[in-house]
Amino acid sequence: MNEEHHIQTDLESHLTGKTLRVYWWLLRHPGPHSARAVQRALSLSSPSLSVYHIDKMKSLGLVETTTTGEHLIAKETRVGVLEFFIGRGRFHFPRYVFYSLFYTIVLVMLPFVLPFYPSPLFILCYVILFFGSTTSWRETIRMWKQAPF
Repeated sequence: MNEEHHIQTDLESHLTGKTLRVYWWLLRHPGPHSARAVQRALSLSSPSLSVYHIDKMKSLGLVETTTTGEHLIAKETRVGVLEFFIGRGRFHFPRYVFYSLFYTIVLVMLPFVLPFYPSPLFILCYVILFFGSTTSWRETIRMWKQAPF
């Protein structure tokens, strides 16, 4: 367990900045890609810069190179801000989006299921659902803003 924690900490310390952006892009675009394709997609200054970040991830065991010289994800890992996202391929969502949708749907559907009756319990129910919905959406948006796009 201690060794696993050390490996995760090591990954987290190396998988930051532009390296994290390259890793995120490779995660969201499955399949082999050339260093030039990565450079163009992320607007990096040169293909050699993308090769530098890819080599950094290769040394961590996250990326592998095909016989044709293209690069693809060898191992998916969730470190740093990536821990708050779920999904595969192009579809990665903040975990909080499901809570946000749940609270919002229940909040919208409540008047159709229970007719409005001004009781303290009914009002408390609305307050709790409204609070849950707003805080969940706020966290979802915050995670989207922290995503390494």
